[in-house]
Amino acid sequence: MHWRADVSQAKRSAHNSQDKFDDPSFRTRVDLMVEFQVLSEMEEDDDEPDTELSYLAENDDETCQMETDDPACDEAEWWIRIRMQDQDSGLNRIQVAAGKASANANDYPIYYRYENFPVGTDKEYEVILGMSCCLEGVEVRVEDVAGNRAKVEAENGGTGTPMSKGLKWGLIGAAIAILLILIGVGVFCCWRRNAGYSNP
Repeated sequence: MHWRADVSQAKRSAHNSQDKFDDPSFRTRVDLMVEFQVLSEMEEDDDEPDTELSYLAENDDETCQMETDDPACDEAEWWIRIRMQDQDSGLNRIQVAAGKASANANDYPIYYRYENFPVGTDKEYEVILGMSCCLEGVEVRVEDVAGNRAKVEAENGGTGTPMSKGLKWGLIGAAIAILLILIGVGVFCCWRRNAGYSNP
């Protein structure tokens, strides 16, 4: 269920407060729309939102070609894309900040854009960010309605789509499982040999 309120506020200009003529140009007006998404019950959600980082530079030739302390570093930018989704409590908000290693981070704005999404959405959205080549890195925090946060860190000079944490640990788990199977097979073969079994 959605609940929506439209609030308007009008204030007469002090310059025209004594005049009978009510010229619209003597008014300032603010229109505000507040939209809430009301859920019947809160779903339990202990998982952080899903995120995927990709650099828009496909190779080293498309990355920043100068050091971060180069006087001309602010004349070029590096770009990233982050896809995000939360299928439990839904997306809530995004926070962007310069990486901790970046010197004079406040001197270089970070430009980013994404499609506005309703709080609690479980659809996938993406955010595009552009940073000065003077910045070493950037941090993006994606928060869901339950308060779980996913932190995405990107470094100046990256290319392509780095391996996500989930994929990395999945591959590590698969490698360990294969190794344990091979060890088990080796141990079983040794046991058969020592026990006097032989193939016909």
